[in-house]
Amino acid sequence: MPFDNPLKKFLDPFGCPSIYLTGKDLLEGVECAVGNVYASDQLAVAYLGRKDSVRIVLNGKGSFAENLGKLQENLKVTLKLVLLLAVRYAIAAQILSRGGTSLDAVQKCVSALEDCSLFNAGKGAVFNRNGEHELEATIVDGNRKKSGSVACLHTVKNPVRAARKVMENSAHVLLVGEGAEEFLQGLPEKEQPVNAEYFHTDIRRRELEANLSGGITSKNNHPQTVGAVAVDHWGNFAAATSTGGLVGKWKGRIGDTAIFGAGIYADEKLALTCTGDGDVFLKETVAHKVATLYTHKGYSLREACREVIHEKGFQGGIIAVDSRGDAGHKKSQICFVSILKYNNNPPTSDCCHSMV
Repeated sequence: MPFDNPLKKFLDPFGCPSIYLTGKDLLEGVECAVGNVYASDQLAVAYLGRKDSVRIVLNGKGSFAENLGKLQENLKVTLKLVLLLAVRYAIAAQILSRGGTSLDAVQKCVSALEDCSLFNAGKGAVFNRNGEHELEATIVDGNRKKSGSVACLHTVKNPVRAARKVMENSAHVLLVGEGAEEFLQGLPEKEQPVNAEYFHTDIRRRELEANLSGGITSKNNHPQTVGAVAVDHWGNFAAATSTGGLVGKWKGRIGDTAIFGAGIYADEKLALTCTGDGDVFLKETVAHKVATLYTHKGYSLREACREVIHEKGFQGGIIAVDSRGDAGHKKSQICFVSILKYNNNPPTSDCCHSMV
């Protein structure tokens, strides 16, 4: 096969032999090259030259069938996780509908995401370059102007719960590493620590291996940092966020998630939380910039988020909520998502989301 044949890139991964011309495609008048891979795994390929597209047909034998079976099982597991998340989200949303606080709601939402291996937080956290997990989280009570943060945790199942305990039971705002874990174990209502294996997942291990071998070149290759923002019936704002950081990061590195004003912010007018390149968001104090544009420059929340996220070509995203989010009606609002990444392209819809 010629080196520049467009079909080559699709067949190289299979270690294919030569391709044999055998006839035409079903579409009349369309040139077609059809090949057969002579191995235990059969593969038929059609290259539509004039259409510049590729069609691959698997016959379901050998390892192809085995891989399809594995894919089906993985899909079932994923669906179960999504269903579990949906149930937990519904419970969290009921906190507000039943007159609960925004602080309880955002904690409940982020805790649910931390328990799901689909996201880069808690159970699904990425590995640092030493093959360890270092978790960080922040929770903010906007109206009381209080916050709590934790970072470099190794044995805490739900970092967002730990962050709230720092906020409510310590004289400090941020605790890290062994000091944070000693503080948590010294509380009357302490939680049982988990071992390192609890956080291990195959997909994160493969991501680390790819990173260390040079297979991952982008620092922002896993936008599954999680966050939640809410305002309750009393108009109290709260925000929470949690992450495992960057794949292959240096030991001891702390990102914007653990820093109030960088990756998270809340006051008596709004609440927001961010995701992206944590080092850049730290340097640019992204969350605080959004709040400043909103409070002091007269920007709408949507305008403020969009302005900051694209000011210097940031890769990242923001979720936010304010008191105007429901056209002035005094209803409970909550937003809980794994924050989306804009990839330097302006969002096609409002970057500020709310659900009653």
